[in-house]
Amino acid sequence: RFRNVTGVQTCALPILITYAVTCAAIGAMSFGHDYQFRTLAAAMALPVERREMWRRKMKAATVAMLPVAVVCLVVTLVEPISRGMGEAVDFLRALSFMGVFIIAPILSGLFLAPWLTLLSRNVLFGAIFSLAIPYLMLICAPLILGPRSEEHTSELQSRFGISYAV
Repeated sequence: RFRNVTGVQTCALPILITYAVTCAAIGAMSFGHDYQFRTLAAAMALPVERREMWRRKMKAATVAMLPVAVVCLVVTLVEPISRGMGEAVDFLRALSFMGVFIIAPILSGLFLAPWLTLLSRNVLFGAIFSLAIPYLMLICAPLILGPRSEEHTSELQSRFGISYAV
């Protein structure tokens, strides 16, 4: 029997980690391959607006990330609940789960990873730090904002403990 953490079976944790790494890698490679293969200068010399190049690369990254996100959502939320493996999950907990583990990697992969890759000119740096920065912010949020109660603090610590593991 699996232990339920934030409304999701712990057997889904490797899937969530793989999903976050995949989103970061897709986002970092949207511009990173130009640095890796030294084709950025040739791409910038083309008679195409830079905004249009950015849009095309972001569309391709979005098209690559969305099916992965749908599969991850189905595997982690819908499939265990439909089989009766999980406890009843309340709506707010499911929304917070989706925000932290489903939407955050997409946003990080679409906006943070390309920016960090362009900033550092290194694909690996962009991918790793686009994973680390959002989860470090989640861990530090209770320290900056201050906890509301002891019960809230323990819930945050358990939730952020999982984020820290990611």
